[in-house]
Amino acid sequence: PIHARLDAVKCLIPFPEGKKILEVGCGPGMYSIALAKLGAQVTGVDYSKQMIEAAQRNATRNGVSISFTQMNFVDDALNGTFDTVFAAGDIEYIDPSQHVKFMNKMKGLSSESVIISFPKARTLHRFVREMWLKYLKEIEICFFNNAEIAQLASQAGLKEVERQDAGVLWVIKFR
Repeated sequence: PIHARLDAVKCLIPFPEGKKILEVGCGPGMYSIALAKLGAQVTGVDYSKQMIEAAQRNATRNGVSISFTQMNFVDDALNGTFDTVFAAGDIEYIDPSQHVKFMNKMKGLSSESVIISFPKARTLHRFVREMWLKYLKEIEICFFNNAEIAQLASQAGLKEVERQDAGVLWVIKFR
């Protein structure tokens, strides 16, 4: 699903050149690097110091300049405004009681759009992923149906404007 998410994000940000983009939960920087190569001015944030270090190394290897910062996105302050704020592969790991706060923070930092990937609730992939993460790694994970996504968006004051189906997940653009 990583490449499907990247393709979906690129579809939802069709002309990134010159755009200020924030990637929440940037991990090793794959999406940030891809968007920077298309001319976007990218900032990436992640909770993990190791992921930020890997992202910086990967950006250097790819010849792009990206600002990476280690932080807890939900709780730490972040200044600035971005054209697009996106999170691919993050909301499912956040405690459900923090979903609206997470989406509100994304909305508050965005002047144009918020893009979030949501793993689908009714797939075989869910069963396999949930068993692997929950029982072998002791990691709780959330999956979403359309009604849950609509409720979260409504609570965060966001309106869905476009959706990409990436197989086991949706990548959704909000305003």
